[in-house]
Amino acid sequence: MIMLVTSSAPHVDMPLNLFLPKTIQLPGSFVPSHITQPRHALPATGDMSRPNPIIAHATTPSTVTEPQEDPSGNAVMMVTSDTYDDLVLGAEKVIVYFTAPWCGPCKRISPTVQTLSQDFEGLSVYTYDITTGGGEKAKALGIRSLPWFMIYRNGELLHEFSTVRPADLQTEIEGLLF
Repeated sequence: MIMLVTSSAPHVDMPLNLFLPKTIQLPGSFVPSHITQPRHALPATGDMSRPNPIIAHATTPSTVTEPQEDPSGNAVMMVTSDTYDDLVLGAEKVIVYFTAPWCGPCKRISPTVQTLSQDFEGLSVYTYDITTGGGEKAKALGIRSLPWFMIYRNGELLHEFSTVRPADLQTEIEGLLF
């Protein structure tokens, strides 16, 4: 129970819930579905005591087993949960960029990611779209926000972070891999 100490009687504690309504919602305000829907209406994606909004949007893993070239024609390769271990853990210098089509900050940093393989010789750049690549792998890797980056050297995870600033991304790569 939350207690409220009033200024008129500094030594008297009163329960705060006497003054607050059970539900506060302004007209036209947004209430996330995990608050308004019963627990059984949520997707079964692990521990539902704290639903992860990033993973909740992800769909089932793709059946693609070969890496796909990025549709824009750049050297950035798309990877799925099926190809992640073989491609990412088998390369010397790797950065994996976790993204989603609905992610605004991802769209901001995407042009910088597209040029990384040209800027850094010998760097393998992979894009993992959590909506088509498989949300289970993203959850297993502990993706906490988007965009999310993981830097590997010879299959060993060196660093993981989130940023939308191109300078920060390039500084991390230079400091850890070059």
